[in-house]
Amino acid sequence: MSSLTTKAELADEQTGGKDTDSEDEALLDDVDDDALPLAQLFNEARAIIERVIAGEDEPNSKANSSGRAPRDPVARALEVLEKCAVRLRQGGYFSANEELDDVKTEDLPYLLLEHFRAQLLPKSTSSEATAGAGASGGGRPPPFDPMARLRLLRASSKAHGVFLAQCDALGAINGN
Repeated sequence: MSSLTTKAELADEQTGGKDTDSEDEALLDDVDDDALPLAQLFNEARAIIERVIAGEDEPNSKANSSGRAPRDPVARALEVLEKCAVRLRQGGYFSANEELDDVKTEDLPYLLLEHFRAQLLPKSTSSEATAGAGASGGGRPPPFDPMARLRLLRASSKAHGVFLAQCDALGAINGN
């Protein structure tokens, strides 16, 4: 696969170029994220995050043409961000002994990974958020679980702390 091939292009190949959003959505989930370059994976997460923050990508309970319910966009973005984090650690993109000037310009956006996680975690309705709450049928939202909400808020706060600590270590936060 070419490094310029996107998930949408892969979905087009699989559907014969038909423009069906629900089919594409299901196929995008089936494309192996590990086959995509880090930049494309990260850009996918950013696109989902932008839609979620703008309120354009709300999960709904309607099944798509494949019979599967659409994936929660927040859960999908968090999953993709975690895959990006693994690749960043494996690739040694950031070192504890380097400064901001040492980071490649094209790698700078990856510094935002923990910030994005921190933004998304409070919006999560994933299994972590609903653990122990019991299943709710009929497309209704799960019952409110204050402990799950607290866990998500603490995880978000921790992600913000990691982001700020990383920026501080690189010298990106200047007191002047």
